[in-house]
Amino acid sequence: MSDEKKPKQNEKQEKREMSLKEKIEFFDREIRLLHQFCINSGYSKQQIQQSAEPFLRATDSVAWQKTKKKILYFGVVIAVLAVLYYCDPAYKFIAAVTRITAIKVEQTSEYQSYMLCIGSIS
Repeated sequence: MSDEKKPKQNEKQEKREMSLKEKIEFFDREIRLLHQFCINSGYSKQQIQQSAEPFLRATDSVAWQKTKKKILYFGVVIAVLAVLYYCDPAYKFIAAVTRITAIKVEQTSEYQSYMLCIGSIS
């Protein structure tokens, strides 16, 4: 009796240990087999599509939720940037940091070109 349980447990563990890629490939293979079975059974493409409608609708709603979330994040970022731009102290701080960064980048590029000139002279 305990021998019968071990193979079942091993099968369950093997299924759990599948990587994401293997799971997707397995799911894709099963869907293709089901589609082929339906075609061989005489179902039309319209009947197959109509039967698959609930699954397709579910994936579409998940995709729409992700899209709404991305739009919301983008809107929040734009709103924060607009508030920072119109808030005078924040605007001045951002402008100062930008100027300091530009000066450092310019100095670095001048130094690099200076070192290139020295290297070619020696």
